[in-house]
Amino acid sequence: MTTLAFDVQQWPRAESPFAEVSDAKSLCAVMFEKAKAQFKQKSSHATMALLLTEYSVHAVHLPLSTKENERIAGGNLVQKLTHDLYAVGVGFVSEAWFVPKATEQALEDRTKLLQHADKIEVLLIQTSWGTAGDTSAKAVQIVRDGNKPAQLIERPDLFTPNGVDGLLIFKRHEEEAIRKQMLLRPMIR
Repeated sequence: MTTLAFDVQQWPRAESPFAEVSDAKSLCAVMFEKAKAQFKQKSSHATMALLLTEYSVHAVHLPLSTKENERIAGGNLVQKLTHDLYAVGVGFVSEAWFVPKATEQALEDRTKLLQHADKIEVLLIQTSWGTAGDTSAKAVQIVRDGNKPAQLIERPDLFTPNGVDGLLIFKRHEEEAIRKQMLLRPMIR
């Protein structure tokens, strides 16, 4: 049996970088800056969820796992906290692969999909806000050059006005241990 450890932090909004957040776009921008700072320290990034209530911000660091039941447990925790805290804004940061022009049918042969020469390693930041359906996303390419620390380079061109122009797949510890993560609603920059 596995024991999952979730790190949950809370900040007063007025005393945090989130004080000026009012919509998905501004939440996305703050999350991007925090992700860059954390990425520089660790050169990697586990999934992180941000829940914004009327008065506070809750950051939930979700452990990486190749086990489906552990990923489901993390998703259930975020859903429960969103409900219990009456969250008005939700944001996610994840490492992923982006395969341009790929379709859902390409998932039938995952080995071939991951051998794409144009496969891009990205950090995806996605936020949603309230009931208006305002959704925002950023993609940054993870550039690894030999033994140098990994760098993050913004890639706004990965998104089209109608959504992601390709297939996004969440990363796991090994390239074979992946699962589908289709973006079902448009991501407007």
